[in-house]
Amino acid sequence: MPSIPALPPPPPAVQVIDGRYQNPAQSFRDANGVTWTINLMAQATANGAPDTSTSGVWHMALVGGRIWQGTFAGNWYYKSHATDATWTPGSNPLPAGQAVRIADFQSTMGVGVRFSDPNTNPTALTNALHYGGWRVARADIGDYDSPLMRAPISNGVRIIYSFLNSGYSQSSVTSTLSAAVSANGVASFFGVAGPNESDVGVNNAGQTRADMTNLGAGVAAVPALRGVVPVIAYSVTNYNAGNGYASSVGDLTSRGVHWADVHSYVNSGGVSVQPGSQNPNFATAARGMMAIETPQRRVICSEWGSSGPTQAFTQATRQASGKFDVNTYLDAWSAGMPAITAFSLMPIDGNGQWQLFDESGNPLNTNAADWIHNFTTIIADTGASARTFTPGALNATVTGAVDATTVAGTAPYTDPKYFIAQRSDGAFVIPIWNEPPVQTGSSPPSDVAPAAVSVTVTFNQAVRSVQRYDYMLGTSVQQSASNLANGTAFSVSLTGYAQILVVTPAVKPTPPPPPRRRRHRQLGLGLAG
Repeated sequence: MPSIPALPPPPPAVQVIDGRYQNPAQSFRDANGVTWTINLMAQATANGAPDTSTSGVWHMALVGGRIWQGTFAGNWYYKSHATDATWTPGSNPLPAGQAVRIADFQSTMGVGVRFSDPNTNPTALTNALHYGGWRVARADIGDYDSPLMRAPISNGVRIIYSFLNSGYSQSSVTSTLSAAVSANGVASFFGVAGPNESDVGVNNAGQTRADMTNLGAGVAAVPALRGVVPVIAYSVTNYNAGNGYASSVGDLTSRGVHWADVHSYVNSGGVSVQPGSQNPNFATAARGMMAIETPQRRVICSEWGSSGPTQAFTQATRQASGKFDVNTYLDAWSAGMPAITAFSLMPIDGNGQWQLFDESGNPLNTNAADWIHNFTTIIADTGASARTFTPGALNATVTGAVDATTVAGTAPYTDPKYFIAQRSDGAFVIPIWNEPPVQTGSSPPSDVAPAAVSVTVTFNQAVRSVQRYDYMLGTSVQQSASNLANGTAFSVSLTGYAQILVVTPAVKPTPPPPPRRRRHRQLGLGLAG
């Protein structure tokens, strides 16, 4: 009896990894059993060995059996085996609508926290962090042994341990971080950062270089952290003020620094503006600072915010502040940032200017605190595999009126913006946002109702349902449609803040199993004699 041939294996799913996610780094395994990652130096690594011919690697992908790397410059290269001598140039191999994990996006959303503030109610702090859905907290390294850190860390919040004051030694860095590892575990680390706003706090390029040398060497001397968590540069007040100082300090990569840091209180003339409207715009400022300090790698924003209408530094109405907050998180992720942390969760030593909650956990800026809560509630993926499943693709296009404004000294900043993400239950999440002015430039500012921009989402595949959410109105569905055929359009109106679509694709019917081949015993026929 001839054997039944085995069915061919299904084609491998497209797998994509992003170098902004570390501790642990994302990875995939190719057909030859080689595990690929992107290390902190932005190099492709095969089974832990860096490929020194690569640099500026931001993404890697496994598509059609080939290993691909996508660079900061937007170029793609591939090879078929880890042992191939060179990478071959190619075009972006990702399918249309390739999704990212929505939980990966949420993992970049952070807030500054003073864990040792004696005025803060511990339960209120834990509840406020949970309410906002934040996954990163920037904290003073001196707070590492604060009991207030325990609950957030156990709930999955990771810490940017920051040596906020200049003048530390390598040995003090190593001993302090070793104690933090013992107290909270390696998994609690998002990264280790340098001094706060050195362009104004230190204003001495030689001292800053020494600080960063000691920080890089101090982290490297802790085996549990070396090559696992990023060393993050000193911060500067903002790109316009800080780029000259950063240029005098110079490239920090030879000092063991992996990522840059820039603060960005988005404002013009003391009045807050949309993050895409400041000069230079948010994404351009971030990349500009990275190009100086850590070329072709990453940059975080460890401090940003917009205050109330009477604060002299940067003014925003309650409503505008809430819109700026969510748009800034979306813009930061789109700019490739591993994290952005708002300043701050609660008042620090009783000083409350930009804070979201008071020490008792009551929202100070109800629009911002509640709208961030609504936004993270809408996009949340609570599945066990939220950070590990392999996302698919949703074939959809977004078109509509484009608000292309040229900011002096930068490339045109184009609205609307969107990206396609997916939850582990299979539903796709599409945030769509635009950034026209939403308040006047006067002091104090007043709210402005921008003209609505109509955007059309066309689904180039069958869709079971589409639900639209508006975080300003709560967490319930505002618009829905069911059983959309291939080519169906769905309209969305934008007025300066994000709308979120949750799309459930049509389920392809499961084909029936092939018929089982029955084996029959051959019977001999004879004639009775």
